[in-house]
Amino acid sequence: MARSVTQPQKGVPGQKKQPETPPSLAEAPENIEVVVEQQLDSILSSMKNLNDVQRGQIVARVTQVVQSEAFSGPLPHPRHFAQYDAVLPGGADRILTMTEKVVDSNIAVTQKAQKNDQFYRMTGMFIGATILLLLIVLCFIAGMYEHTALAAILLGSTVVTAVGLFVQAHRPK
Repeated sequence: MARSVTQPQKGVPGQKKQPETPPSLAEAPENIEVVVEQQLDSILSSMKNLNDVQRGQIVARVTQVVQSEAFSGPLPHPRHFAQYDAVLPGGADRILTMTEKVVDSNIAVTQKAQKNDQFYRMTGMFIGATILLLLIVLCFIAGMYEHTALAAILLGSTVVTAVGLFVQAHRPK
């Protein structure tokens, strides 16, 4: 037979106890050890056989896990950026210059690719229009020399293909 045990709650009778919300670690990154220790205090105080050294080691381990962070971008994390100047005077400026060159290069490559793409599209459209006009002219020449079947086949296939290409070009991808 299972028994359920309920713990008496402290506070005003009839009022539900609100869970404690931990302080935001982003608000106080310098006091992270204090915040971690406060949050772990109830757990650590229930362990009777811990001495102060073991308690400190547990808090230090949890603090290391909590302090790990991720940052991505062309520049180092702002907190680390100042340390580059401390290690190598002018290092932060060199990093900024290098980043600006990389960004400028990426912009130039993108612009060149867009120009080339536009050139190839325009060239393809010009060649296609030229072939279309040439086929229409050939249809009229074949019709003038009384090759009506050939003219009808050339004109029909040309119109169907051209209309299909125009419809397909304006279809959303």
